[in-house]
Amino acid sequence: MEASAGLVAGSHNRNELVLIRGHEEFQPKPTRVLNKQVCEICGDEVGLTVDGDLFVACNECGFPVCRPCYEYERREGSQLCPQCKTRYKRIKGQIDEARQPLSRKVAIASSKINPYRMVIVLRLVVLAFFLHYRILHPVYDAIGLWLTSVICEIWFAISWILDQFPKWYPIDRETYLDRLSLRYEIEGETSMLSPVDIFVSTVDPLKEPPLVTANTVLSILAVDYPVDKVSCYVSDDGASMLTFEALSEAAEFARKWVPFCKKFNIEPRAPEMYFYLKVDYIKDKVQPTFVKERRAMKVELLPYINHTVIYLKKMQTEPFIFAEIRENMKNSKLE
Repeated sequence: MEASAGLVAGSHNRNELVLIRGHEEFQPKPTRVLNKQVCEICGDEVGLTVDGDLFVACNECGFPVCRPCYEYERREGSQLCPQCKTRYKRIKGQIDEARQPLSRKVAIASSKINPYRMVIVLRLVVLAFFLHYRILHPVYDAIGLWLTSVICEIWFAISWILDQFPKWYPIDRETYLDRLSLRYEIEGETSMLSPVDIFVSTVDPLKEPPLVTANTVLSILAVDYPVDKVSCYVSDDGASMLTFEALSEAAEFARKWVPFCKKFNIEPRAPEMYFYLKVDYIKDKVQPTFVKERRAMKVELLPYINHTVIYLKKMQTEPFIFAEIRENMKNSKLE
């Protein structure tokens, strides 16, 4: 039997033997041999790193674990090696998307902030001269009034100075909604996003058209957020039946409008504004059913608007009846 020249090297940590042949040190590593190790958790192959080396989760005992199982154990499990119970360390170069910050600070250009800072300094100098003059020149004929006015001026000066601190170094942030989804919306599990309550207030339906209020509510309900986590409350201080009827129609229309917005990522989400815009609405829409569903949604919108307009005309022709209804609603609210 012919003996091949070479060197056999072993690693207790990795639990493997590697044959190093002579004059072949510059050749690529035998990845097929290294890739045969099987993960003891899921049974899949352990796999390789970017450099072509065998992936090793634990450097103490070399217990074979694939990268998906290692990442899951670090994120959801005990973060310990199943064999030697050593705490897993973060592998250099690994980036956990779910643990990245949700926002970052965006620097403001010096050409924008420095002129404003110069104005603040100038106003501060003028304010110092003004207070210096007011304090050193008292009005002896009305000393009480002078003292009161000086105290008020000093107080307003201090409040103005405190108000300039955040404006001297403003902070602008850029948010990452995809990271928010990765952190709190794990696939196959209940969303961990916090519930959101949004309040919409209105008073007079003649000054604040009910259709505008209804469009605001529809836009809120169609926001890119879990449906069961969003609650919208409308406070009508005028107790208008017109607003009540408009919101009742909007609630029925929302059963179709909200799924349509979420399915096709509609922007803007207010129905009247969306259908009013003269843009290429099929741009970036790859689903073949979009045009058909959009046309059907536009047909559904017309009766919703017509019912509200008819009710408004009826309110204008029969004002006394609606005034009595409004008064009864106010009295029942007080009781």
